[in-house]
Amino acid sequence: MLRKLNRLDFVIDKIISMGALRNMLHGLAIALILILPFSEPSWNPHGSAIFLGAAVPAIAPIVFVILMLDTLMCKVFQSDTEDQALKKHYSTILKTHFGIAALLLLIWIHALQTA
Repeated sequence: MLRKLNRLDFVIDKIISMGALRNMLHGLAIALILILPFSEPSWNPHGSAIFLGAAVPAIAPIVFVILMLDTLMCKVFQSDTEDQALKKHYSTILKTHFGIAALLLLIWIHALQTA
């Protein structure tokens, strides 16, 4: 039981160490990942269908691009530093960004193919 708590504390510390803006970006991407399968992209949505039919499919690629831009900046900062702990920190961020971005992209493409 204690080992599980230590692992959970480790994961929570890693998430907190990424920073508030990155965590909000990850949260938005995860929310889009959860909502996109229910979206029905259409050319002329009306009423409340505008959110699922137009806004969500349009926001997903923007969030993907922002994730990739932050990935680029993390890679630049990682290559600029000599501190191994900081390099490991940026490596964790890069892995998280790539995982979330790949999942977001795949689900976004699937949502557009079914339209």
